[in-house]
Amino acid sequence: MRATNIPGPSGHPPPPFLIVTPYYTRCLQLLLKDDTAKFRSEMQGQMVEYLARGDRHLLIVLPTGGGKTMAMALPSFIEPDGITLVVVPFVALMEDLKKRLTHWNIPWGMFGQKDADTKRVIFVSIEVAARPEFTQYSRNLGTSGLLRRIILDEAHHFLMSSHFRPAFIYLVNLIAAGCSIGFLTGSMPPEYEDELWSALGIPRHLTITLRAPSTARPEISYRFTKVDADDLEEKVVEYVNSVTLREEERGIVFCNTKAKARQMAEALGVKAYTSELKLHEKKEIMRDWLDGTHCWLVGTPAIGSGLDHAHVRYVVHVEPSYTLIDYTQETGRAGRDGKPSVAQTFHSGPPLGSADDATRFGGYEEMAAMVKAVDSCPRFHMTRFLDGKGANCPATPGAEFCGNCQKRLVRHLFFVC
Repeated sequence: MRATNIPGPSGHPPPPFLIVTPYYTRCLQLLLKDDTAKFRSEMQGQMVEYLARGDRHLLIVLPTGGGKTMAMALPSFIEPDGITLVVVPFVALMEDLKKRLTHWNIPWGMFGQKDADTKRVIFVSIEVAARPEFTQYSRNLGTSGLLRRIILDEAHHFLMSSHFRPAFIYLVNLIAAGCSIGFLTGSMPPEYEDELWSALGIPRHLTITLRAPSTARPEISYRFTKVDADDLEEKVVEYVNSVTLREEERGIVFCNTKAKARQMAEALGVKAYTSELKLHEKKEIMRDWLDGTHCWLVGTPAIGSGLDHAHVRYVVHVEPSYTLIDYTQETGRAGRDGKPSVAQTFHSGPPLGSADDATRFGGYEEMAAMVKAVDSCPRFHMTRFLDGKGANCPATPGAEFCGNCQKRLVRHLFFVC
């Protein structure tokens, strides 16, 4: 390894540069049963090797679709024994992770099951992870030498969500388990790193942050259209009906409230996916969407995390997301196959809510500013907040231009001609 003292975006030195050994690439090929497989990025390989070493706590910030699931999958596949505990904030996300591990033949279980200790990966919800019995369980695993690591998925929610913050306080107890903890997220602004480690009581010298140079998704074109509130439903329906999707492609419509989701779903001839539905109802809606019975999925942000369909081509927002992190996560469902995709927002004004409580961590004010700046580049606002430095579409290699950058390009070409 070789180190550098050039400060990172958060003002702290970047992690030591790690050249991923061929061993881990070969293990990836064996896991995927593909002799040509490679890590999606150098940073994904570094993530796996650091977690396999287990000598420091790790914050991993990779864009949505960047392959963070390998943090729990590949080390567990490599090791002859031992357990990885995975704390997950959402049921939908947990179900998706279970399917992936099953596909890769990695034994997994749920905390509380009688045979859980025979599995390689044990899942637990954030609420259960905050209970004393789980703390004691993790300590016992650590004492026995079975515990290899603890993974906290979608870690930004532990800071920004008013629902999860109380439970997050109790996660400090997991430090006593005596193993490395990996925090996975696609949306953790550099300025919040210190707050994360401070809240957990972890000294900086015991941590490493792996942060992608940019969490921007170049394949997504971000577009905002202001409309009168009375015309909102009509404009969204008109837009959705104008879109042509290939057989494998899908679209998602996000609404901020259950009432609006039900209203939009009725207008589009589908059922709304909302948090109060029973599990079998959610599964039915999702199944109809996945198999193409309905190509559009309409619901609240409850459908956001854990949804990983490769060919989502359009993400439509009915009014802006509450925060910029919400918006990044929700639009990040699009274009996971790397093909050009569109994130279209129809809005009648700024996002609902306020800059109080946990929305500060999520970037409420930044989201409001982006919506208000009608002629600026959304990608610039997103990268300035999430990466610590702004980059518009022309400055982002291979980026699909947003609506405003497209307009500026057309004006420039018209002037030149």
